Amino acid sequence: QRRIDLLAIEQNAWVLAGRDPRCVVVATRTEIDWAMRHGQMVVWAPSKLVLDAVDGPGSRAPVAMALWLAETLAADRLVVHGSVSVPAGSRVPVERAPA
Repeated sequence: QRRIDLLAIEQNAWVLAGRDPRCVVVATRTEIDWAMRHGQMVVWAPSKLVLDAVDGPGSRAPVAMALWLAETLAADRLVVHGSVSVPAGSRVPVERAPA
């Protein structure tokens, strides 16, 4: 089920990227770092990083995986939109975007 959930997220990443030519799908930390340094808009395809991680995200929930990625990348913050449940105890501050 975990792989199916990851595949569904990746399919949606490609759909989203297909709607905006500025957006690129990234799967590895190297691709993420390169895209960020070059100011590109990215959508994360999580399978590679999640499945290769020794200490991966504790949940398949998309917000939990995003928070795990933010922690892995030592992000300044994670901004969430909408009424989503955010796991407690993160090292990365979580902000809620105004509606």
